[in-house]
Amino acid sequence: VMRQWDFLEHRPMHSMFLNGTDSSVKCALYYISKLFRDNTFDTYIDSSVKEFEGMQKVFVTMGHDSVSGEYILKLINLNDKPVTLTPEVRGFGKARNVRMTSLVLGAKDNTPASPQEVTMTGTTEAALDLKKPLRLEAASAVVYRFK
Repeated sequence: VMRQWDFLEHRPMHSMFLNGTDSSVKCALYYISKLFRDNTFDTYIDSSVKEFEGMQKVFVTMGHDSVSGEYILKLINLNDKPVTLTPEVRGFGKARNVRMTSLVLGAKDNTPASPQEVTMTGTTEAALDLKKPLRLEAASAVVYRFK
């Protein structure tokens, strides 16, 4: 439905796939959708970023998945420069071991000639302290999962 609305409003259409006669390529929107579809939660937790200019291109959301028992923190930076964020999440005072999945979008999208411009990184183990600044790469999305 939203794709039809974008069409009626003369907005640019963003494909999830580019299908040709001999190949099909996954685009950036596919990877973003997959990243968020695979990391859903059922309880929202109040979280924000403080002391940051240009917030209109940085998004943060956090929640708890009652099925896995994990907390999920999602961060998106749509700026063309890396940013350092100071998160504000109450109740998480110590560093935690997390599983981190990230996606760096870059300046180009995937095409049949270059199908690997945008790919999701594998899940890596890392330490996360929500009391310390977080660095987000330019045009990126990161998901942290932890207990």
